[in-house]
Amino acid sequence: MLLGNYSSIVISISGGKDSQTILGVVLGMAREQQYAGLITAIHADTGAEWPQSLPHCQMLCNHYGIKLHVAVPHRALPQHIERRCSMMAIQQPRGKPGWPSPAQRYCTSDCKRAPIQKIIRMEFPAGCGKTVLSVSGERRQESRNRVKLPWLEEDKPLCVKGRTVMRWHPILDYTLDDVWTHIKSTGLPRHIAYDKGNERLSCAICVLATDSDIRNGAKECPGLADHYLRIESEYGFTFKHKKSLSEILAGART
Repeated sequence: MLLGNYSSIVISISGGKDSQTILGVVLGMAREQQYAGLITAIHADTGAEWPQSLPHCQMLCNHYGIKLHVAVPHRALPQHIERRCSMMAIQQPRGKPGWPSPAQRYCTSDCKRAPIQKIIRMEFPAGCGKTVLSVSGERRQESRNRVKLPWLEEDKPLCVKGRTVMRWHPILDYTLDDVWTHIKSTGLPRHIAYDKGNERLSCAICVLATDSDIRNGAKECPGLADHYLRIESEYGFTFKHKKSLSEILAGART
């Protein structure tokens, strides 16, 4: 990848192991290639993050000497979920669930992708003449859907006359061992969630996470857990398909 083909680079980071790796990889390439363009990072704060995620992202950006933007949604994810559950309970009590799911990842589209795109549009308005490289840390090993991802692709919603945005996935072929080896080589600490036993880092209490990761997040964010338990009880939709959050959290005591 010739970074010099792009006037600016924007790196999306969550604070997790993959985003920490892409920071190191991209900034290392930038040094090697003597890249002279602007490099910034964006953290999407959904309103349901681990409390240590934003400070961890800021620490990483301070280390690498780049600016961190924080993208926030129009409505924080817990309120977004409650509003959707309320609407679904009225309109389709036996239809689509109110919670996000693998098939309906509105949490990602509404509370992560859209706020990130908003910042990119603000920083690089239409007609600015910029060619922007938008970097994210997907890996093929993580899921069947990510196996199909191209290494480089046009970010069509952001491409308008006078602004081109390309999405780059630099660690698509990295294994989990590759990621941890890279982080260890930098000497930088990893997110505390991994030290508490998490397999992955996402929102503190995520429908796509393992039960163990969910329990870790609930311990860290008891107020969020209480909020989600109330939503589940009040509107009747289980947190996961045929599995309630109350059952998952009770698993920590069995």
